[in-house]
Amino acid sequence: MKKLKKKAKKEAQTIINILCKYVRTMPGEYTEENLKNIGALNFTDQDTLKNESEVRRLIFSEMSDRFSKVTFENENLTTTPGIWSKFNFDFTRAPIFYPLNNLKIEKGVFTSAKFYSNADFRGSTFIKDVDFNEVTFNGKADFSSQKDAKTTFVGKASFNGANFSSETHFDELTFIEVADFSTRDNAKTTFDGKATFNGTHFSQEAKFTEVTFNESADFSAQSDIKTVFGAQATFNDVQFHKEISFNKVLFEGIADFSTKKIESFNETFMSDAKFTNTHFKKTANFSYIHSYSNNNSHKIYFKQVDFHEDSLFINTEFQTDVHFEKTVFHRKAKFNDAIFLKSVEFYNKTNFQGEAIFSGLAVWMNTKFKNVSFDDKSYFKGAILGSSTSINQQETCFYESRFDEDADFSDVHFCGINKFIDLYFFKEVSFYNSTFTGDTSFIQNPNNSFALNKITSPKYKEKAEFSDAKFEGKLHFENIEFNDGADFIRTVFYEESNFENILFKNSSPDFKDAKFTVHSSHRFTTSQNSIPCRRKKLRDPRNNKLKAYKIPIGSYLFDNDPDNPIAGPA
Repeated sequence: MKKLKKKAKKEAQTIINILCKYVRTMPGEYTEENLKNIGALNFTDQDTLKNESEVRRLIFSEMSDRFSKVTFENENLTTTPGIWSKFNFDFTRAPIFYPLNNLKIEKGVFTSAKFYSNADFRGSTFIKDVDFNEVTFNGKADFSSQKDAKTTFVGKASFNGANFSSETHFDELTFIEVADFSTRDNAKTTFDGKATFNGTHFSQEAKFTEVTFNESADFSAQSDIKTVFGAQATFNDVQFHKEISFNKVLFEGIADFSTKKIESFNETFMSDAKFTNTHFKKTANFSYIHSYSNNNSHKIYFKQVDFHEDSLFINTEFQTDVHFEKTVFHRKAKFNDAIFLKSVEFYNKTNFQGEAIFSGLAVWMNTKFKNVSFDDKSYFKGAILGSSTSINQQETCFYESRFDEDADFSDVHFCGINKFIDLYFFKEVSFYNSTFTGDTSFIQNPNNSFALNKITSPKYKEKAEFSDAKFEGKLHFENIEFNDGADFIRTVFYEESNFENILFKNSSPDFKDAKFTVHSSHRFTTSQNSIPCRRKKLRDPRNNKLKAYKIPIGSYLFDNDPDNPIAGPA
């Protein structure tokens, strides 16, 4: 009995091999060019190929009837083996010019196959591992679910080195096991047409390493059906040449968009990139990526995004404007040594709940933080904000924002116009050894209030450190409340300085060894309830007829070189 079963199995495999070989054979005397453009053939040839496609489709249909039966009940998968479930099916290098929709395919090996016209797999079920490695799709490729007929990959799906020459759709389908689209060795995975993965569910790891999208790519939700990455999503060294969207997407595992081949300098985003209402449940890594665009209107946009774990933008280089709106960073946000060649904006209730690390950040154009809250420590140490070589005047603006813990702006180079308007610092803030090359304003508008945890009176609650700072443009402090003192030790004022209606609540400011230029005026007024800012008149010893400068006690006057003062200390 065992021998008979073994013989029957061998004979069945032989029949399957013959059928697969037929599928792998080019039809008649037709060429690859004929199959690429069947519509250009005469009617006789078109009829011949139509009949041939029906025969080959029938072979797949008969196989489908003998494959396992797959059922889903309450999201539970049940597989009942069919009479051909244990056999092997080899469609390597097959020319396929007919639809394969609404079928079951078990152990499908399509390596290096070529699909002509439209490759239609809508509503099909791939019961075990399926291999589309180095496959060429010469026309549209559609793997989407079709109404009630859901496309499902039960086993691992491999598309390594596949070439999608036209539009491609993987909408509302489910990958139960790993989905691997990565480039393999020298075989590059390329999407030359629009690619959509709308409402797709990746239950296990999704791999898109070194994939090139030459047209738009859309991973957004499909109506109310969210796109879900249930495990790690890997987009290392990916290239998006056109628009990319990840709207209403849930990343339940690590999302890794980082560049691993740092020496190659491939551009990741080359057009608009949109992450709207996107949730990253684990670490989101955008480190070492490069973005480039020769279109000034292109933006990278994070709106209503939740980073539940660490978000990494380390050594990232953006050559497009980048916006973070209503974005929540629940853990550490690391932007250290990131480069923004254009503008970057954080605004509209963006919230840093963990440490915000911008140390070594470089922004060549405008920097804006408006209506932002920092719940933990923030670090901007060593950042360069604005470019001294730019033709256009840049602005660095912090508006209506709250810092609950220490804020470190030490050693920062502020290259353009700088505005610090309506801010609230709960803990110490330090601008130690920072340089402000343009006009700088620290202003509290008396009638302004902003709703970040019901804060209505911005102030500097603990010590404010400005020692060793250099103000090379005009400086304006207005209506600021320093609750626990302010140090301007060795600070240099190269242009006019205006301290207007300042409240030093508990201690006088310290201007020991500060330097004020004789070429501009310096004005100090304090509010009625302020501790006095003690000052003394000094004159330019080279010309006693000049007006006196009333500057803080302990400070000096200088002409051209602050290291060689001409009068003082006051």
